[in-house]
Amino acid sequence: MRSLAHIEKIVSISPIPGADNIESAYVLGWQLIIKKGEFKVGDLCVYIEIDSIVPNDDERFKFLESKNYRIKTMKLNKFNIISQGLALPVTLFPEVSYAKEGDDVTDLLRIKKAEDPEPVSSFQCTPTGRGKKGKGGKKNAFPNWIHKTDETRCENIPWILKDKQRFIATEKIDGTSTTFGVKRHKRFFFFNHYEFVVCSRNLLLDPVKDANSVYYQIYKKYNIKQVLTTLIKNNKKAHTIVIQGETFGEGLQ
Repeated sequence: MRSLAHIEKIVSISPIPGADNIESAYVLGWQLIIKKGEFKVGDLCVYIEIDSIVPNDDERFKFLESKNYRIKTMKLNKFNIISQGLALPVTLFPEVSYAKEGDDVTDLLRIKKAEDPEPVSSFQCTPTGRGKKGKGGKKNAFPNWIHKTDETRCENIPWILKDKQRFIATEKIDGTSTTFGVKRHKRFFFFNHYEFVVCSRNLLLDPVKDANSVYYQIYKKYNIKQVLTTLIKNNKKAHTIVIQGETFGEGLQ
């Protein structure tokens, strides 16, 4: 799992016109709102990323109860500013007082990743509990021979792009993570048996009960099974072949 809470430095602080009690700050490449006077430039903070869930039994996070203890991107229309993440003083957390800039404190603070529910619409059913065991031993768990999709947020690595450095800008499609895979099982030294899987972001889907899901619609529309069969048969040394991407369209996120 990626780091959700880490020790970072306050890069800059700017006043917000018209705001008396808050100001704008940057941590790494993230813009966020902080209490006025709580930090100085160069101070270390505990930075908690968006899409994180903080423990609901920790009094230090009681102020997030109305937000269901979830850190989200927040937009203050009154001041025309956004806040992405939460910066808190290191002194609030004696259990991480030893930590240095860049240290991951996700587990120490019991921060979890927020998981959105699997997309459901009129043309799609929810994933079921049927299927072969994967990660964690659950029958519909994501297969343990496939890596889940995950990318480092560019805001966490602002030093990657230097001044006047050429780069290629790409569009991030906002849809639902989709995985198709095939695994080769050897039988009798010469006979191959192939296992095909269709997965959502977190679950292995059932070919019968989830047949009307958007994942299986894409699987059939683009003849993915035949594509995977051809690829693995033409690559004799391959034990697994996986296609991962984002399925997008109206109503999907």
